[in-house]
Amino acid sequence: MKTLLKRFKIYLMMTGIMLCGFTIMAQALSNVPPEEDPPLAVEKIDANFDELKIYTVGSDLKISYEYPEMGNVRIQLFDIAGREIINVRKQKTSTKFEFKHEVKSLPSSIYIVRIFQDNKKITRKLYI
Repeated sequence: MKTLLKRFKIYLMMTGIMLCGFTIMAQALSNVPPEEDPPLAVEKIDANFDELKIYTVGSDLKISYEYPEMGNVRIQLFDIAGREIINVRKQKTSTKFEFKHEVKSLPSSIYIVRIFQDNKKITRKLYI
């Protein structure tokens, strides 16, 4: 009977220690600010962007799409590790947007392309 009580006390102590550990860990994690947008998140294309084309021809990356609004366009290219390779801003002056950038120095791999315009964002995978 004494052995059973000792085991039960040890069990209760271990449970208390685990609960304290979980509480401390939960408090530490609650202080971590949320990430804005992970660079490798892939989302669906916005319905307002028509005929989005992202491809490589020879040593050039080409992006084209149609969108009715004019304004600033920001294009980012990330490697598979999340490092930013390209960060370019262009002015869009017509409904059709075209972008060309040389990428011949990049190794063959999977890349992530992000396009921002008017609080809209498109993220796509690209194989070079």
